[in-house]
Amino acid sequence: MSENIADESSQALVMEAQPSAPSRRSGANVKRAGGPKAAPATARPGAPRRPAAAPAPVPSPAPAARARSARAGGAARAEASAPASNAPRPRAQQRTARPARNDAAANPERLRRELRDFASARPQGWGHEDWINFLESLQGRGYNIHDRDAIGAALERERLDLALSRVRGLGPQRRRALVERFGQVWALRNANPAEIAEAARIPVDLAAAARDASAN
Repeated sequence: MSENIADESSQALVMEAQPSAPSRRSGANVKRAGGPKAAPATARPGAPRRPAAAPAPVPSPAPAARARSARAGGAARAEASAPASNAPRPRAQQRTARPARNDAAANPERLRRELRDFASARPQGWGHEDWINFLESLQGRGYNIHDRDAIGAALERERLDLALSRVRGLGPQRRRALVERFGQVWALRNANPAEIAEAARIPVDLAAAARDASAN
């Protein structure tokens, strides 16, 4: 009996000394789970490197799309550069665009009346200062006085016609003929009666009266 007890005690000691199967399996799992990580693969020395992939090309717009974009850009630039229709024009453009109301070329009859009134108010003639003041007054009323010689010649013709209008027997046509022929009072005053009679187709005595009227 003592031998059986001793055998059982020795078997119990042996069993305690040996680990159980589940313990060994769990240890193996722990080893596998916590083992060292695999090192990343490195390029072998001397092996050619693979070139990096080039970026994909950006597709260009179609020709029709480019044309539409160019037209739209051109229209936008033209609209931006064009002045607004309701924008006020510069003062110089306003003066040139507006027609002159009393310009000599646009209103020759009105200018003729102005010249005749000036000459009739001065039957004995006028001085240089009167002439300059008259030109300034014409300019102030809107007339173009750039060609002063033409205005002066027209004024002399009106003065001559006024002098001839005082001669009895000289109608408008004969007066006009004498004005076109001589043009100025002093030219008719220095002409002889025969020349005056020939120019207006009038008698010599009437031509002498016309010359005398220009001298007064």
